[in-house]
Amino acid sequence: MYQDQNFDRGALLESAFRRLEANADIAESYALLSESVGVRDLFAYGATKGRGDFAWLTENLQSAQESGLDYLWLARLARVCALQDFEPSDRLDALRFFEVSNPELATDKKHRRFHRLQVELLTEEGLLQEALSLVKRNRDIDSLFHGYLSADINSPFLNKNHSYSEWIDNFNSPFEKFNLRPIYLSSSKVDPFDAITTDCLLAPDPPGPKISVIMTSFRPQRETFLCAVRSILNQSWRNLELIIVDDSSPAQFKKVLEAASSMDPRVSILTLKENGGTYRARNFGMEAATGDYITGQDSDDWSHPDRLLTQVRYLQANPEAPGVTTSAIRANMTLVRIQRGLNPLRRCEVSLMIPSSIADELGGYLAIRRGADGEFRRRIECHTGATVTKLDEPLYLIRSTSESLSRSDFRPGWSHPARRAFWSEVSYWHRTANVTEHHVPRREAETLPIPVPDRLRVLTPPARHLDVVLAGDFRGSSGHLRSAAEQLRSLTDEGLAVGLLQFESIWSPSMEAVPLADEIQKLIHEGVVSQIFDDDDGVIGIIVIKDPEVMQFAPRGPSKLQVRRLLVVASQAPANLDGSELSYLPLDVSRNVKLHFGVSPAWVAANESIQSMLTGMGVSECDLRKEVLPHAIFPEEWTVPRSRRRNTMPVLGRHSQGIASSWPEACGQRRDAWTPVRNADVRILGSLNFGPKQRLLEQNSETWVVFDESEIEPRVFYSSIDFFVYFQSAQWPGDHYREVLEAMATGCVVILAPEFEPIFGDGAVYAEQVDVPSIIINYWSDWDDYRRQSDRAVRCVINRFPRVAYIRFIARELRMPVSALKVGDLRGHYVSEL
Repeated sequence: MYQDQNFDRGALLESAFRRLEANADIAESYALLSESVGVRDLFAYGATKGRGDFAWLTENLQSAQESGLDYLWLARLARVCALQDFEPSDRLDALRFFEVSNPELATDKKHRRFHRLQVELLTEEGLLQEALSLVKRNRDIDSLFHGYLSADINSPFLNKNHSYSEWIDNFNSPFEKFNLRPIYLSSSKVDPFDAITTDCLLAPDPPGPKISVIMTSFRPQRETFLCAVRSILNQSWRNLELIIVDDSSPAQFKKVLEAASSMDPRVSILTLKENGGTYRARNFGMEAATGDYITGQDSDDWSHPDRLLTQVRYLQANPEAPGVTTSAIRANMTLVRIQRGLNPLRRCEVSLMIPSSIADELGGYLAIRRGADGEFRRRIECHTGATVTKLDEPLYLIRSTSESLSRSDFRPGWSHPARRAFWSEVSYWHRTANVTEHHVPRREAETLPIPVPDRLRVLTPPARHLDVVLAGDFRGSSGHLRSAAEQLRSLTDEGLAVGLLQFESIWSPSMEAVPLADEIQKLIHEGVVSQIFDDDDGVIGIIVIKDPEVMQFAPRGPSKLQVRRLLVVASQAPANLDGSELSYLPLDVSRNVKLHFGVSPAWVAANESIQSMLTGMGVSECDLRKEVLPHAIFPEEWTVPRSRRRNTMPVLGRHSQGIASSWPEACGQRRDAWTPVRNADVRILGSLNFGPKQRLLEQNSETWVVFDESEIEPRVFYSSIDFFVYFQSAQWPGDHYREVLEAMATGCVVILAPEFEPIFGDGAVYAEQVDVPSIIINYWSDWDDYRRQSDRAVRCVINRFPRVAYIRFIARELRMPVSALKVGDLRGHYVSEL
């Protein structure tokens, strides 16, 4: 029957668009976060109202406009092109799309990002008059941040015919708002950023506590470096020391450092013998600091002369605050603040000022290349239980350059996967570590308390050799992720070298760079599993893609990883049995996998129904494994005592994925379609937020409770119910075996539709839905019979679903002799032979 279905890319785009139409922001976020170029077709499908893909739209924009367009989806597509900016034509395509879409969109907050981005692109292209005209017609964006768009477009550094005095008056508006002294430029012979100065007014006596300002440098450029130094020496708060830690610059930079040292006796220079990165250098500076407070300054930025005064007075007035940072304006070397997709104002991490006592408690920064300043602030907050305040005053100017280390790791809507992995690990560490583990010794630069991605390390380790890597979206909470965690554990228990590769799924409930699931992150934190990235140097025996959907709209590639074999697990069906809800095309996925990794994949299905669908949708028999993927579960960790009744009435439960087809068709139409026992205590793990079946919850709100999977431990949920009842749509071929196994392992009496009997045998009770109430009443009235069925359920998990079956399956995929299992250290067994 599957061969008769219209499973083509048009059908896929239609299905995906229908699912995303109500929450289109997810598609935008996904496109930017995943760097997927293919997902542009989805935006083009929406923009053309189903008539074409991205390639067609770019060639036929005028005719498409004449036939009618969805202008909001066209603006979304323009934004994705502009912010991805992968191809030389992307910016011009974005401008073409915006020229058509934006005149049709309201000039309000909802559509602000589109109008402002169009202005930013025009400014970049030097089309200043067009940019200014758009700003003046749009009061919403013209009012942003003191009118910076108009002012920057009229900057004398972009157009010499424009007025310096009008521009500088606008540039000073943020300072004047907070009664801060205005800036002016002292010279026209250097870059405007390097010429920034202000009138110097000293703070009144007494001088107050001493502040240690730590500045690190490496190959300092004279004017830029001395600008930063002057901005500290000209502080109105005079009781300070400026500790410059040079991170082993070559000898030719010695004169620049000497020039800084000669400017003021409050300057001291520390020179490190070997380069170890800015955060290791800051730790040396903290060791040398003698002040009551410690703060930082980057060697290419500028601090307002009232910065230290404002910060120290805040801390004196708020002794409960563990620290304080400032706001910062980012600008390029000509002081233009317009940057594509970015707001001009942000938090300034390096400006963090803390009491030296807190610095001593926590030690220092993680000695890594990037990202340690934000970690240090959050560690302070975790350690003290108090928030580090961010002042609204813009007391700092960040110089934005294309050479900045952070620029290669960040774009609007995107951060490098290594950065996301680092923050996931940091979040887990901060939450789970005890107070003493927050201390990071300043002098033990090579000792890191947590695993850190290679990209962020000072010294890049040699290429990784891993036997098995699981790839997929490991964020959130679900049975799919719990299964992945137990698969990883099963493989590492065999001594295999195992890794994880995170990809984003367009169907993820959140497009934020949220942390990985705790059960996954724990394995990474403990060093059991290595997290790797597409741009790492690594040799991989086999990559197992846990979810085909992550490769339907594939991430940008190709990957640098050297992969010997690749297996795609069809954990969910491509579509319902009637062809609806199409979520991926197996042949598209295979092609994208080959393009990304350079290896043609094999396929394995989660169950027989999905296996049949894959065959019908073109996966060849030689590429499709004949057996289904075995499960990996640790039943001993799910055991729950059930020696007696705990309630007067039985408690029923089931799992609910946010998919309508995972419930019987009648749900939402008949009140009793899934109400096995009248007035029963019914508990749902998952979500009911889908379609008309939300009526289930509305109709039964007094006796039903829905737990989000992030709110309750699954074992606790299953232990709270007596019966696990699961029926699904006849059109749903999906795999909920994991949740059924979890319920069985905890000793629930599981009631399923008859078609599940060949899978679970005597581990469950099988019935038509209409017979469920009598079955529950019979078991509830005969507790001995309940106990016997509960025991059968537990034995079923142990005997029918041994995790050794999964291990043997992977061993065969690795071409590893099964006799090698459990015979000592197999770490690197497979890849060592490559």
